[in-house]
Amino acid sequence: AAAEKVLALRTDDHRAVCRRVREVAPPFAGLSGARCGGHHLHAVIEMEPGVYLAHCVLGLVYTQQAMHREALQALERACALSPGNAFTRGVLAYALGKSGRREEAERIGEELLAAGRQGYVPAKALMFVRAGLDDAAQVIRWAEQSLEERDPMTVMNLLQEPAFEFVRSGAAGAALLRKIRLAQ
Repeated sequence: AAAEKVLALRTDDHRAVCRRVREVAPPFAGLSGARCGGHHLHAVIEMEPGVYLAHCVLGLVYTQQAMHREALQALERACALSPGNAFTRGVLAYALGKSGRREEAERIGEELLAAGRQGYVPAKALMFVRAGLDDAAQVIRWAEQSLEERDPMTVMNLLQEPAFEFVRSGAAGAALLRKIRLAQ
């Protein structure tokens, strides 16, 4: 029922649609929180298939559920809907790494680094790349950079996103959370 409200928005108002996806799809609060099996996202995608963010978050949900083929399909669709979106490419690299396709994940990470030398690439994209490769030290490095960029999603990702649980549970991750005064 809540997903129908997305259709009440003008579909050419991309920001409003993305805002509504975040409201309708509770996992966005932690991006791919394990509480959700993706059913809200499927409803949004069925009604508004062009919302790249719904495909991206669904890819994260599937990755957390080790449904790698489905995750990669959703993320490839998200990338096709938002070409050049570095964050979506970073999440695709995360899923590739988690599915065992580490070389492809590394390649995307290298492409994002190269693109960053030519223009802006959000550090949170590289946080996801390194999380897919289980590289906690580099996740922390990119998280610190993302915090310097004042990206508000970084704090939420660090606190709630299952992709970063391995970072939160380590001493360096706990130190970073204390540093930003979020540790308990």
